[in-house]
Amino acid sequence: MSLSLVGCGGHLSVDLPEGKQTLQLFFPPGQSVEHRLPRVSGGLSPYESSIEGCPDWVALIPDQRILAGTAPIADGGKTFFCTFRVTESDPGFLPARSVSYGLQLVVTGAATQPLTLPLPRKISLRVGTFYSEALPAATGGVKPYTYSFTCAGGMLPSGMAFAPETLTFAGTPDTLFRDSCTYTVTDSSQLAATTSRAVEVEVATPPLTLPLPRKISLRVGTFYSEALPAATGGVKPYTYSFTCAGGMLPSGMAFAPETLTFAGTPDTLFRDSCTYTVTDSSQLAATMSRAVEVEVATQPLTLPMEITDVLEEKSGHVEVLDVVYEGNRHKQLTFKIGRFGGIRFPAAADGVEPYTYEMVDCELPAGLEFHPNTRVLSGTPNAEYRRSNCTYRVTDGSSASVSRSFVLVVEPLEHGAWRFRTRTVNPEQGWCLVPRLEVLFKVATLPRAHGGKGSEKYALPGAPSPPVHPNFLSFDPGSRALAFTNPDPSPVLGTPHTYRYLVGTGDPVDATTAEDALCLDFQIDVPGPTDCPFDDMAKPPIRSQDHVLVRLQVRDDAFWDLDANNGMGEYRCPDTTAPLPRPPIAERVSNPVHEALGPVHARRATEVAHAAVRDRVRRWSPGSEQATFAVAPEVGLASLSGQHEGFDYTGNSESVTFGAETGAGAWQAGVVASFTGTDLHYRAAANLAERGYRAGEHDTEILSLHPFAAWHMPSGGHLWASLGGGTGRLHHRDDLGFPSWSGSDVRLLAHAAGAAVPLADVLSGELQAEAGVEWFSFDIKGGGRISSSLSTMSGRDYRAGLAWSAPIPGAPSVSIAYKHLTGDGPEGGQLEARGSVSVDGVLHPRLTLIGNAEGSFGVGDYQQKSWRLGGGVRFAPESLDRGFGLDLDTRLLSLDDGASSDVGIRGEVGYNLEGGSFLRTMRPYVGLIRRSGDGSVRRTLGLDLRGTSNWLIKIEVHDSEQSLTPEFSLRHRF
Repeated sequence: MSLSLVGCGGHLSVDLPEGKQTLQLFFPPGQSVEHRLPRVSGGLSPYESSIEGCPDWVALIPDQRILAGTAPIADGGKTFFCTFRVTESDPGFLPARSVSYGLQLVVTGAATQPLTLPLPRKISLRVGTFYSEALPAATGGVKPYTYSFTCAGGMLPSGMAFAPETLTFAGTPDTLFRDSCTYTVTDSSQLAATTSRAVEVEVATPPLTLPLPRKISLRVGTFYSEALPAATGGVKPYTYSFTCAGGMLPSGMAFAPETLTFAGTPDTLFRDSCTYTVTDSSQLAATMSRAVEVEVATQPLTLPMEITDVLEEKSGHVEVLDVVYEGNRHKQLTFKIGRFGGIRFPAAADGVEPYTYEMVDCELPAGLEFHPNTRVLSGTPNAEYRRSNCTYRVTDGSSASVSRSFVLVVEPLEHGAWRFRTRTVNPEQGWCLVPRLEVLFKVATLPRAHGGKGSEKYALPGAPSPPVHPNFLSFDPGSRALAFTNPDPSPVLGTPHTYRYLVGTGDPVDATTAEDALCLDFQIDVPGPTDCPFDDMAKPPIRSQDHVLVRLQVRDDAFWDLDANNGMGEYRCPDTTAPLPRPPIAERVSNPVHEALGPVHARRATEVAHAAVRDRVRRWSPGSEQATFAVAPEVGLASLSGQHEGFDYTGNSESVTFGAETGAGAWQAGVVASFTGTDLHYRAAANLAERGYRAGEHDTEILSLHPFAAWHMPSGGHLWASLGGGTGRLHHRDDLGFPSWSGSDVRLLAHAAGAAVPLADVLSGELQAEAGVEWFSFDIKGGGRISSSLSTMSGRDYRAGLAWSAPIPGAPSVSIAYKHLTGDGPEGGQLEARGSVSVDGVLHPRLTLIGNAEGSFGVGDYQQKSWRLGGGVRFAPESLDRGFGLDLDTRLLSLDDGASSDVGIRGEVGYNLEGGSFLRTMRPYVGLIRRSGDGSVRRTLGLDLRGTSNWLIKIEVHDSEQSLTPEFSLRHRF
C-alpha cells in the first residue's frame, strides 16, 4: 500500500508493503546495518526527509533513503519506535505537504543465529522393507519452525510419508523409485527465513539372482524329471522360462514354469545350449538367465547277441557252424580255397553315431578282405587257414565298443564248381577309338572260368548282344567278346561304368544263380598326348583329339549280398550297376557338381562386387570437397568352406576390384569392375559316389562390371543401387581313379539395393543401421567331357546389420550383418563381420591406402565359413603430368607352345616426373603379371620416355621363371 496526500503536483506517496502501517527493521547488535527506505513519489520535488524519536545510534542519509546504524550490544532484544517523515518543496502559495509512517527498530537478541538446516544423508530403501528415520532438526532463526519434504516428480515414493511434527520419514515402499527431493524449514520471524536441503531418495530391490543349474543328461526312451533351482531377490512373483538355441526343446520333454519342473521321455537324439530365465515383477522387470547344456544320448551300444541272426548259409558260398573250441562255444565261418565268398556282419544299434567297424585279433589270410563301410568279409582265399580268436568289433562315437568272436576257417573247395582263375586285367590297358561312328569295335575277350562240371555259361547283364539303345556295350556269351559302339549322346566321360561278369550252369545265368562273379569297370575318357600315337603314314595325320580312349579293368571285389533279391541273395559289385549314358542337354543336367557348387561361385563373385560398392558409398562424404574423378583398385584373398547337396567343399578365392566414382552434392555415381577366381575342392557323399562323383576340383574365373548410383541424405543416411553382369570360365576336374575334366562358359547377372539410416554418433563416427537385398542369376553353358548346360540358377539374399564409420583420416570402419541366403545354392543364413581402415596422404596428397578384412560363419541349415583379407589404393590425380599412379587390371594372355589362352592379373605402379622441355615427361614403373592357368609370374621394370603425345619410347626388362630378357620399343601413333 502507499501513504499519499493529494494537491498540486499530484499525489505525494510512499510505497509500503501491502497491509503495513509500520515498517519493521532489524539490527543485529554490534553490526553495522543499512536499510533502504521505501521510495517517495508525487508532490513537488526535491523532498526533505527526517526521522523523529529514533535512538541516537541510527542516522538518516536523505539523498539515498538509507537508514543506517550500529545497535549497541547492550540494547540486544529491545525494540524502538520512531517516525520517518517526507516533506515536499514549498510551492510558495500553499503550505508544503508531508507524509510519514512509523519505524519499528528491532534489535535482535545477542544469542540469535542465522537459520541453518543440517544436510541429510541419501535415503536408500528396499521394496517391501519397512523404513523409519528422523530427519535432522533446524537451528537458529526464530522458533517455532515449519518443515516440509517434497520430491521433484511431485510424489513421495509409494508407501512412504513424512510427519513434520516428529520430522520422521517412514513407511514400506512397494515400487521402484529414484528422485531428487527437497527437505525445507521456515522459521517464525516476521520476514520468515527459509532453508532447503537436497536429498536423493532411491527405492531399489535386492539383486535378482538365479542359481546355475547343472548339465542335464538324458537317455532316449528314459523318463526324466527334475525341479530347476528357484530365483531369489528382485520382486515376487517371478516368471520362469526354458528355451533352447535351436528353437525347440528335446522331443518328448516339457518345462512347467509353475513348479520349475523339466520332465518327460525324450525320443530322439538332442544336444543344444539352452537358457533358463527368470523375470521378476518390478516396474522395470529385472531379468536373469543361466546357460544349461542339454544332451539326449542313445542307449548303450549293442550288437545282436548271436551272429547267426544274420550269418546264414547262402548257396554253399560260406558255411556258418556252431563249434566248441577250448571249452567255449563259437561261430565258425568256413570259406573255400579258390572260391569267392562273402558275408555281411550285423550292424550296431543304439550308442552314438558314427560307428567304426573292424576285424581284430587275427590276420586275415591272403585273398580275404574286410570292408568296414559295408561290413562285408569277402574274397577268394588261396590257402588253408584256421584261427579261433577272430573278433568283429564296433566302436561308436563316444569310444564305447562291443565285440563278437568267431572261428575263421579256409578249407579246400569241393570239385565241380566253376570259378574264375584269371581275375585281373592290366588297369592301364586301353584302346583308342574314333567316336561318333555307328560301328562295333571289339575291345576285349573276357577270361574263362575253370574247374566246374557240365557246360559253363557266361553273362554280362546290361550289355546285350546286339546292343540295344541306350546301352553302348555288346557281349557275346559264346566267344566272351566285348564290343563297343559310341551312342548319341555320348556316355558320361570320365565315369567308370560297372558291370557284373558272371559264370554258372543255370539257364539263364544271372546274379542269383551264378557260381562265381567278377566286377568289370568300363570307362570312356579323353586320351592324353601319349595315349594315341600319331600315324606318320596317315593323310591327314591322326590327332589324339579325334579319338576317345576306352579303358577296361576287371576287379575281384564282387560279394554275395544276403539282403538283395527279396532276401534270396545275389552277387553285387561295390559300384552297383552301370549308369545310363548321358542324356541330351535339353532333358536334364548330367553333372550334379554344377548344381551344388555353381551357386557358391556366383555368390562369391556377387559378394566381392557388392562389398566394393558398399565400401565406396560409405567412404563418400556428401557436401564436402570431392575429387571430380577417383579410382580405387583393391586386391583380396579369401577362404571358403561349407556343404551343399551332398558335397563338402573347401577352397580359396582371389579377387581384384577396380572402381571409379564421381559425384556432386548428395549424389554419387560410379562403376566397379570385379575379377573373382574361386578354387573349390569337394568330396561327394556316398550316394553320389555310386554315380561316379567322388572328389575333385571346381574352379571359376568371373569378370564382371557393376555400375552404381547413391543418394546421400542430409541426416547421414544413404540409398544405393547397382546393376551388373559378367562372364567367365568354369573348370571341373574329377578324381575318379581315372583322369577326367571339363571346361564350361559361365554368365553372371546381378543387382543389389541397400539403405542406411544413422542411429548415433559414436567415437566421432556414425553408427548406421543397414539393410539391403542382393540378387544373382548364374548360367553354366557346358562344353563336352563331363559337363553340360545347366538351367539358370538364381538367388535373392537379404542383408541387415549395423555399420560404424568415421570420415576421419586413418579411422577404421566396422560392420556386422546377418545375411539370409535363398534360392538356388546353399541356403540358410550367415553372420558377417567386416572391418576396413584407410590412410590418406601417403606418397601423394590424394592417395589413400585401404586395408580390409571380413569373416562369416553359417547359422542356418548349411554350415558355411569364410574369411577374407584385402587391400588396395584410392587415387584421384591432380594433374596429368606429375603424380603417382597405379594400374591394375585383368587381361587375356597366350601361353607358350600353342596352348589355349589364359587369364592374367596385371599390376603396374609408377611415378610421372618432369623430363624437361625435350622429354617432357618420364615415368619409371614396376609391374607384375600372374597367369591363372599355370600360376607363373612375370615381373617387369621399365621406363617410359614421352617426347610428344604421338611418340613413346619404352625400355623394359622382363624377369620370369625362365629367363631375364631386356626389351626396347619405339611406338608412333598416327
